[in-house]
Amino acid sequence: AQTLAVTVTVTNELGGQDIETFTIDVTPSFTGNASVILNEYNAVLPGALLDLNGDDSTLGRVAGNGGDWFEVVTIEDHLDLRSWRFDLFTNDFGSVRQTASLRLGDDDLLADVRAGTIITVAESVPDDLSYDPANGDWTINLQANTAQAGALWANQTDFDTNNTKWRLVIRDPALEVRGPIAGETEPWDDANFGVSGNEVMHLGVDPTATPDLITDYVDGVASTFGAPNPTTAGGVQNFDALRPDVQPLGEVNCSGTLDIVDALAIAQFLVNNRTDVATCPLPDPVTNINATAADVNQDGSVNVIDALIITQCDVGIDNFGLCP
Repeated sequence: AQTLAVTVTVTNELGGQDIETFTIDVTPSFTGNASVILNEYNAVLPGALLDLNGDDSTLGRVAGNGGDWFEVVTIEDHLDLRSWRFDLFTNDFGSVRQTASLRLGDDDLLADVRAGTIITVAESVPDDLSYDPANGDWTINLQANTAQAGALWANQTDFDTNNTKWRLVIRDPALEVRGPIAGETEPWDDANFGVSGNEVMHLGVDPTATPDLITDYVDGVASTFGAPNPTTAGGVQNFDALRPDVQPLGEVNCSGTLDIVDALAIAQFLVNNRTDVATCPLPDPVTNINATAADVNQDGSVNVIDALIITQCDVGIDNFGLCP
């Protein structure tokens, strides 16, 4: 945890005064494996540009590099992020203070977030809630500002990301810290004042549950809003170790085609003639099923209705948009 030395004058029992110094925690600590980690944040000052003619792979070369934004990656699979909080801190000349607290709401989109998802939080960039891992969309952008422009927040406000020893704390609904407290390089002191007002700070290795806060985060001009970062080894972040094999809803036999055979496989699963292996390819296509993809109508259970929907989709019945 970040600590500050505090000096106080204490009156002793004989009426004299003693000068005592002690330390207090001003940010919480975290140990263990992370559920969510910081992946990147923008430290470019308003009106400034990235150094060395740098640009962002998504935003282009624009003043302020898109404004205040940060990006996290989910490490734990099937994560329920409803009511989670992002607490933002900065250190102004030795004075640590919290600058914002953004609390997510209870939208269903947040109830089952898959491992390897990139979530950006931006003051100026609009929401993008088209999240669909089964079809290759692993990114969610959440806008948050005082104008209440974001759709998925219980509490949102303007916030600041900067080059003044900025730090992010990620908490669950019980206020437990669920990721390493990352930002400008540990330890949080003048000797490690690194990122400038013309740079971003990003994770320069593949995301894992145990990033090294000293060596893995680097400053630079390679900005990648909502996309994998460049690595210090000269490549690009690889998310394969995190991202599960997510099949399109209804494509339960892993054939690559949604058809009547998938409906039959669900029916066989319901009478215990197939077993769930939850991955593709199936070890045995005759006796296995990827039941993770079988809840087509997303009602929380796999049943004959899901098989019926697939059958109807196979003959061209729209099912009110439920056809994958």
